[in-house]
Amino acid sequence: MRLAWLGFVCGAFLACGGGSFSAGGAAGDGGAAGDGGGGGTKGGDGATEAGTRAGLRCGADNVCDGATPVCCYASDTTSFSCAHQECGCDTQLGCRQKNDCAGNDVCCIARTTDATCTDGHFVAACSGIVDCKPPSRVLCDPAAVGACGAGLTCKTDATTLASVGLPANEGLGVCGF
Repeated sequence: MRLAWLGFVCGAFLACGGGSFSAGGAAGDGGAAGDGGGGGTKGGDGATEAGTRAGLRCGADNVCDGATPVCCYASDTTSFSCAHQECGCDTQLGCRQKNDCAGNDVCCIARTTDATCTDGHFVAACSGIVDCKPPSRVLCDPAAVGACGAGLTCKTDATTLASVGLPANEGLGVCGF
């Protein structure tokens, strides 16, 4: 009996990413963790074998991975947290830039309505460049040379970032003219 209980406790700890877990967190998510564990074998482009990145920086203090792979930004409290699947009505980042995506996919952000936010919120996810059509925008790494391709720049001004539900001064950028 003790061995079965120990197996359950260890399994539950690993399922939550080995990090802290609280019953709070993003609305509609069931909890958030400060940082998660594992997440696949990292490939040369930063993607794991499963086609997702090995860890997503989320604000200054979090890396979202494993059981909590989604980064949530709450503009009302200007805070970041990691979530299991959804961010309620907060901005939801499944990626921050192209290097967080597999193959030739880009990190595309768009205003979306879903079951957890019928009023709409911004959601970033990896997709093919042809599927990231206006009003969707491509997120980029401001430190990467040529992050947006020919004729575009990685914009980091507060107005451009706010137009897709993101804060300034967090290492985020949006491709534009």
